[in-house]
Amino acid sequence: MACESGQTFQIFKRSLTPFLWDLGMKLDNYSEEGGRNSCAPNRLDNKKLTTKNLELIYRTFGSFYYGVQRFAAMTENSRSRPYWEYDVVVDRNTSALCKTLVDKVFLFDSPFWEKFYPPNHPACRAFIRAFTKEELDGRNLTICDGSGIIHPHPRWAFNPGRTNWKAFFDNLVIKTLGL
Repeated sequence: MACESGQTFQIFKRSLTPFLWDLGMKLDNYSEEGGRNSCAPNRLDNKKLTTKNLELIYRTFGSFYYGVQRFAAMTENSRSRPYWEYDVVVDRNTSALCKTLVDKVFLFDSPFWEKFYPPNHPACRAFIRAFTKEELDGRNLTICDGSGIIHPHPRWAFNPGRTNWKAFFDNLVIKTLGL
């Protein structure tokens, strides 16, 4: 997969295009015979397939794969750093869900992490930071009781570190492309 091998988006797109062609989808003037030379429609049953769709899949899968790896590393270090903070990039693109999670801290073994470990939606830019008790106190952060938090969409209410991520990716491709 792209993240495992460190592929760029362009390499990912090039490698996925033949797969999409087999599904009957055409992208960016790709032809089965000669690569990028023919003008092929950008649709399957009137569903648009764009580079933006593929970029969303690529970035979301990258976030998902990062979440899998980060969860494993943080869990391994949870005895030293048991306080996990949900950290969010806050700007005009921040989702309503992520806005309710800014700087929320939970213990590493809280049931919260079963449904809220990022990514929690497509194009999620949140991540988790781990702290010792001293670091937590030094930042004036407190453990959250969970009030006032919006719940993620059921399709995204899981922890990637405890999920079959390859099956998730296949499902994400199918749903994003409208198949």
